[in-house]
Amino acid sequence: MTSLLSDTGVLAAARAALDACSRLGANYADARVIQLRTEHLTSRETSLQSAFDSSSLGIGIRVLRNGRWGFASAPSLDHHIIGLTAEEALRWTSFQPSTGEQSLALPPTPALKGDWITPHQEHPFAVSIADKVDFLRGLGSLAIKAGARYCDASLWSIQEQKLFVSTEGDLQRQEILRVWCEAIPTVTNTDGTDFESRTTSFAPAGSGFEKIRSQEWSSEIERAVTNAKQKLSSPYVTPGSYDLVIHPTNLWLTIHETCGHATEYDRALGFEADYAGTSFLTPDTLGKLQYGSPLVNITGNRTELGGLATVGFDDEGVAAQSFPIIKNGIFTNYQTNREFASRLLKAPSLGCAYADSWQHLPLQRMPNICLEPGSTSRSLTDLISSTENGLFVVGDKSYSIDQQRRNFQFSGQEFWRIKNGKLDGMVRDAAYFGTTTTFWNSLDALCDKSEYFLGGSLYCGKGQPAQLAPVSHGAVPARFRNVSVIRAGGAP
Repeated sequence: MTSLLSDTGVLAAARAALDACSRLGANYADARVIQLRTEHLTSRETSLQSAFDSSSLGIGIRVLRNGRWGFASAPSLDHHIIGLTAEEALRWTSFQPSTGEQSLALPPTPALKGDWITPHQEHPFAVSIADKVDFLRGLGSLAIKAGARYCDASLWSIQEQKLFVSTEGDLQRQEILRVWCEAIPTVTNTDGTDFESRTTSFAPAGSGFEKIRSQEWSSEIERAVTNAKQKLSSPYVTPGSYDLVIHPTNLWLTIHETCGHATEYDRALGFEADYAGTSFLTPDTLGKLQYGSPLVNITGNRTELGGLATVGFDDEGVAAQSFPIIKNGIFTNYQTNREFASRLLKAPSLGCAYADSWQHLPLQRMPNICLEPGSTSRSLTDLISSTENGLFVVGDKSYSIDQQRRNFQFSGQEFWRIKNGKLDGMVRDAAYFGTTTTFWNSLDALCDKSEYFLGGSLYCGKGQPAQLAPVSHGAVPARFRNVSVIRAGGAP
């Protein structure tokens, strides 16, 4: 563990918060001390454009009294300020309106003690700024050498150190590391009147800096430039119905929007509505709805190696775990934290609580949510060769989805025509659309685990005030039959 987490003064401050809450009449209390450091560098071609390095340290105190929550936070570990912050947290419980419901009682959870750190070889903050700038400049050089007119690149390094204690006896220390690097080469036509870009496909990960170094940047950037040029000279898509072979570099975002947010239990109950709506997966559908074809198995997993939401414990002290969300096509489980698990047949929490800083109350947030590979041996080449008339979709781009996660539209970085089992050039400005359950029920083939790819986002938004959470989504290439495709842009 790092110096923050091994500092006895930090632990004394967190325990002082619990003692104050107990003296003031809390039925339950927990305290999170978090130090968050984020470094973000950007470049244009071979020039550094910006360098941002921020760090914050503080404590968040959450209490439960007479079935009502209270929360307060402070950017200080001074014991006097912690006492005042505990008083404020208790004061907020008196302001909560009566809902007419039975008082909230958290389901029993065993007290856990332990330490956890993201598996890594090279700590991202052990790498100098100079080395990182040289790395970004190198990406720009590769892109220009390959024929790009421009290239934007960026690099994130994130360290989240966290100490959690509760009046139930929890004591947990964690250091969570996340990294990401991407480049966006842009090409133009000869007279400069048109352009296309293609983003590199390497996803953010819960890892050390070795994840960034290990990527095949030269071949990926060369491919991005070559394909952007081909896209620039390709015909516009002909709208219609196609069989889609969707690569996980695109499918991860579809999983995120149509399954990840849709199966959040607080959203299904209407407790989350202002930020991106509620969900069509209402409680009466649990265990009954045919969400997808029998091939669809989607899992929530806080233990996924390299996952952005991978931790040892969630922000309520619950151990990381894996659980089915969609099993053989049937909607099987919501994501839950302790509060909302208590509303769901008094079930145990599935460990889905997260707060993006010490300043914020933990919300029910996504674990890593992944589409499981098929059991039949099948490569991407096999999947394409067995498709007569379709499109192969690569990379994420823009999307839209309605306020109940039912109707959607997704575009992508590349759309390749499939004719008689072979790729037959690109088309431009395509997007596919549909309804969630119709789309997932049209899935008829999956690749095996050799094609597995873990995508994701560092910044998934939810809540008011808004919080940003990191989450990964794994998948293999999958085929969906008779999906509607439209032309989403371009010249008339």
